[in-house]
Amino acid sequence: MGSLAAGLAFGLGGDDVVTQAEAAAGTPQRVRNIYVDPETGQLILTPTGNLAMVADLEAIAQAIDQAVNTYLGEWFLDETIGLPWFQSILVKNPDIASIKALITAAIVGVQGVQGLTSLDATFDRGARTLQYTFTATTDLGLLANRTFTVGGVT
Repeated sequence: MGSLAAGLAFGLGGDDVVTQAEAAAGTPQRVRNIYVDPETGQLILTPTGNLAMVADLEAIAQAIDQAVNTYLGEWFLDETIGLPWFQSILVKNPDIASIKALITAAIVGVQGVQGLTSLDATFDRGARTLQYTFTATTDLGLLANRTFTVGGVT
């Protein structure tokens, strides 16, 4: 299954509040989200028992990973969200150009992403994984050469 913690908590209180001076100076608003362990998909608690948070470029990177890893129909509240993993990607003879187009659309659809400057995707048939590396421009700066892996034999 995919990973659906997708972007539920952008703009949580505290450090992400923009002051009038920051707004006037054009300082971008901070992006925060609940941290989801990329290996396990589990929420992480801090030593004090609070939910761990991720901020700024790392929060956008996490949202991208979640958007790409969400399977079409996975979220019961809106089954139109997600990529068609079973229908178009995890098929016998996958079309890399079509897969790259799907991943591109998912990435640029993430809040805070302005555009995608590069994307490379490769399949490892033995491990049943798709690894993609991208560089994206965001409201908070450049996410350069980020690599994520989707799938895998479990």
